[in-house]
Amino acid sequence: MSEIKSVFMLELRSFYGINKALHTKDIKLKSRYRSLSLVWIYVIGMLFFYIGSLSYGLCALGLSGIVPAYLTVISSTFIIFFGMFSAASRIFSQNGYDILASMPIKPSSIVISRFAALYFSDLVLTLAIFLPGLSVYAYQVRPEALFYPIAVLAVLFVPAIPLVISTLFGSFVTAISSRMKNKSMVSSLLSVLTVVSVMAVSFSVDSMTENLTSEQFKDIAALISDAFSKIYPPAMWVNSALTAGGFSELLLFVLLSLAVTALALFIIQSFFSAVVRALFSFSAKHNYKLGKLKSGTSLKALYKKEAKRYFASSIYVTNTVVGPIIATIMSVALFVLGKDSVPFDISSALPFIFSAVFCMMTTSCVSISMEGYQIWIIKSLPIKTKDYLDSKILFNLSLMLPFYIVSEIFLMLASGFDIYLIIIPVLVALFSVVAGISINLKFCRFDWQKEQEIVKQSISSMLGGFTGVIASALFGGLCFIYPLAKLPVCIVIFALTAFLYKRNNKQSLGEL
Repeated sequence: MSEIKSVFMLELRSFYGINKALHTKDIKLKSRYRSLSLVWIYVIGMLFFYIGSLSYGLCALGLSGIVPAYLTVISSTFIIFFGMFSAASRIFSQNGYDILASMPIKPSSIVISRFAALYFSDLVLTLAIFLPGLSVYAYQVRPEALFYPIAVLAVLFVPAIPLVISTLFGSFVTAISSRMKNKSMVSSLLSVLTVVSVMAVSFSVDSMTENLTSEQFKDIAALISDAFSKIYPPAMWVNSALTAGGFSELLLFVLLSLAVTALALFIIQSFFSAVVRALFSFSAKHNYKLGKLKSGTSLKALYKKEAKRYFASSIYVTNTVVGPIIATIMSVALFVLGKDSVPFDISSALPFIFSAVFCMMTTSCVSISMEGYQIWIIKSLPIKTKDYLDSKILFNLSLMLPFYIVSEIFLMLASGFDIYLIIIPVLVALFSVVAGISINLKFCRFDWQKEQEIVKQSISSMLGGFTGVIASALFGGLCFIYPLAKLPVCIVIFALTAFLYKRNNKQSLGEL
């Protein structure tokens, strides 16, 4: 038990750079962590506001009886979606494994401690959702005193089942890809296919709700409860325990959570060592033949290097390709369902809606930081800053291009020809990619140990992920108020992009 506790504390401290934040003497690094803390406070504050507003709205509509179920489904969905691509990488992380494996520590202890660290992280997210939601619920409903201890017990076990689902899925993908030659490509493909499948199920559920009659909506609480019971029964067990004092449902929920967690830990630890060895072992063929040497420009070489680095990381791929995939699915859905399926006229706003979705999380906003400790190689090469940054911009744009072409074809077929539907997404994409470079130059970080620290948890990924969305929302709102402002908006976006591009190229690689 003591070794599990020790490894758990090490894992917990390394999750979000807590250890470095507490003990570093680097002034710049401390400033970076302070900035990151402010960003997290802002995000948590917004989450509190939206969850509290949702709970208040449900209570105002007379649907207070399903508030706990809603909170459970929201937190479980967040845990599954965000943990699906990172839980397994944390469980099977090689960081520190060589040292731990050489010590008298059982593999099961490593698995349990890492799983416990994941649980603690997801519990924080669960509390951020349940605290404002249940606070509003308690203020509106005024439940009995027994509600509060039941709520504490229920919230403690809410992250368990979704964490197991996301971990087992990630472990399954990791176990399959670890036995294949192109591990990262296989893992990325399986993860992306899962995202598409989840979205397809979501669209099918939405289409089913379109056929509901007005009489059915009169009993919407029962309708939602029935949907939750079919999709995720534990949500209704938590709901019954908190709203009606259902001790049997609470006991069933706790026992199931414990049983599922124990089973998952047993399954993972049984093949933990084999997967870790397979993931980080490499085989080399000894049939090398000297062929014809080719020469090319530095830009071409840097572009190829960027492509290899990108496709070598499944986390990098799955977190940056989701936006274009969602935008493509949205375009196909609009073509299949027709513009009449949307409850309002989206013709004027469609270019900006598509741009906002399409430009979520560009690769450029973290591409410099992804160099890691190998940044010294770039600094030592006789290359221009312009060529280095251009390679990252061109790769990001070429990655978007196939999705853009397919999406534009279906959008044109669905809504008719509109020159701004072609130009605006291109300009917003260019702006997002170049702005992503600017953000990463400002908040570049090379001392990371795990890729998710940069792709998921860095300031660059947070700011860069919202750049295209915010730009689309601001300019789209302006064009909605003043329809003739589209041309001036295009000129402004292009001018901002050109300004940032020139400023980025003045950066010295030696100062990174």
